[in-house]
Amino acid sequence: SLETDKNGVIEVVKAYPQGEERKAINAAFDNLIAELKKELIFTHTEETPSLSAPAKKPEQLSMFSEDKPSVLGKLAAAKTQQKAAPAAPCKKKNEPALSEVPMRKTGYYSVNDFDFLEEGEKLRLEHDLRFQPNDKILLPLVNASDFDLYELRAFAVSGEKKVFEQLKELAEVWEQKAALTMLIDRALSYKRVPQVEHTSNLWQQSHYRDTEIVSNMVYKMSVSLHEDNHYDNDMGQFVSDAWIVTWGVSLNTPDEYRTKKIAGQDRKRFSDKDAALKYIEGRKKAYAHHFTEISPPIPERYADRFSKNGLLLPSYVVEGKLPLTTDVKAVDFLNALSDGEFMPDTKKPSVLGKISDTKSQQKAEPAAPSKKKNEPEIT
Repeated sequence: SLETDKNGVIEVVKAYPQGEERKAINAAFDNLIAELKKELIFTHTEETPSLSAPAKKPEQLSMFSEDKPSVLGKLAAAKTQQKAAPAAPCKKKNEPALSEVPMRKTGYYSVNDFDFLEEGEKLRLEHDLRFQPNDKILLPLVNASDFDLYELRAFAVSGEKKVFEQLKELAEVWEQKAALTMLIDRALSYKRVPQVEHTSNLWQQSHYRDTEIVSNMVYKMSVSLHEDNHYDNDMGQFVSDAWIVTWGVSLNTPDEYRTKKIAGQDRKRFSDKDAALKYIEGRKKAYAHHFTEISPPIPERYADRFSKNGLLLPSYVVEGKLPLTTDVKAVDFLNALSDGEFMPDTKKPSVLGKISDTKSQQKAEPAAPSKKKNEPEIT
């Protein structure tokens, strides 16, 4: 395309890299081709040998061919196969798979114990029973009448349900204890958040080429200036085409994935370097008010980006709000939440005593109508 500079001179703007940038791209492609050749993806044959097959000496390498699938085609085919294959179910932490649980044999039955505890998150009790064929153990029962067997079964089921209700009560006790573990874990994860790195409001050279940065605990800004040039064969040297400016201001969040761009512009072109530098200085001055404090107040709309588990991280303040403080000790707070769970053992009420009290209260209340037994689904 054509572009007119400030003096009215028409110049050609090329849509592809020139000069040193072009050389760097060519070198990267050379390295890529060499790696693909090493992996036998580019060969002179129509078939691609397996990775374990001995490499053949190539007569001529070709990136494009009508009768040979392209590299992009191979990558797309591999990606399609990966999508088609069913994903293996992920296991959290050390939760065992059902196939990994050994079967325990006990007399005339066997059991799969699929019990798992993930502290502060999950409790799982699952026992699957299987009958072990045994003529001697079964014979006394089959000699009884159907009526007697149904009566005996009802009695056995009532004992089973009694244990089941006791387990549910114990599970509710576990929920209360696990909630305390979860709360402590969230406090630990809050305290493990590292403090953000920053330049203390001083402009510094970045490790990226031709880029300067400035930052504090809340904001960061970067500006870059590089020359777009081409090689003039007649002059025997590189000639400048334009000066490219890119700048941006964003949040310097502890979690880099929660940052947010506030302002900026990409690849603004200038035909004159002095004009580009003047523009950069103007951008720096326009946002200098963000870089006067190490931890400036955070606008309320961005407060959650500097929080962990709902609590603002240390050394931060929100505009117009006072920081939260407390004199309550952790152990006292946990005791208040748990009815003295963290007291010395001599002062604690027993778990069985709590269950007994709860059971007495439930007996005093009218029973709710029973439902047909169907195993509930987790929704």
